[in-house]
Amino acid sequence: MIKVGWKMILKEREVFYHATDYKNLASIMRKGIVPSFDGIYSSEDGQLSTMWICMTKHQTKKVMVIPYIADTKTHRPATDHSPYMLELLGAKLDETPYTMDTKVYQTFETIKPEQIRFDGIRVVDNPCYNPELARQFDRMHGREEE
Repeated sequence: MIKVGWKMILKEREVFYHATDYKNLASIMRKGIVPSFDGIYSSEDGQLSTMWICMTKHQTKKVMVIPYIADTKTHRPATDHSPYMLELLGAKLDETPYTMDTKVYQTFETIKPEQIRFDGIRVVDNPCYNPELARQFDRMHGREEE
């Protein structure tokens, strides 16, 4: 059962934070944040979003965290593939990782450029960046010649 707090019921719009590779900025400025096959993950906490991508995307050199405004009805409480990763990053979990306490959400709707607060975007160096892994990742995806 999903627990829903008063905050989600009473607020119609919320600021969410999505973290991604800085290389995606031009595309996001044109198209917005487009969901992948498993949607768009975001958080109420920009720091949590930033830490998540730094810990899971070692091939990403620069991480940007993007604030955007969205209708709370389009976002559902969720976790990515490892709810215990959230605990490592300091998010509070109870017995069920799919609760409001995780502050992590998923949506399958495109976040349009006009919803994004471009003046609030922050870019940070990924402390977990691994250049060798980045080269392997680029080769694997055909972005670099052998």
